[in-house]
Amino acid sequence: ERFQSDRPIPSGARRFLWQSMSVGSKFGSPGYNNCINVWIDEQALYLRPSLLFRPFHPLLRIHWRDVVSVAPRKVMIFKTVELIPRHGMPSLVFSGRSGRAITERWQSIGGGS
Repeated sequence: ERFQSDRPIPSGARRFLWQSMSVGSKFGSPGYNNCINVWIDEQALYLRPSLLFRPFHPLLRIHWRDVVSVAPRKVMIFKTVELIPRHGMPSLVFSGRSGRAITERWQSIGGGS
């Protein structure tokens, strides 16, 4: 509920459709494999399941100031990126293009320094 948003996604946000993400970094964590849409802009990261999986899932907006860290991880042979939000929320693990874009944005705003 903390990250629910009723704002529209900014028109200039970079869009990544049909991405994969899991909630938590442990084996067997719930996942959205190839069914999460990700948008990234200067202010925030936006998440929403693809149309078929959208019912009962609000748009989430995670402001960059609410992110503690973004770090690469390796899960078996797969390269992923773990985003750790503030407020004791579970980590979000991304793979593919959205994971790389999240890492780039985090580094561009001086994350981790």
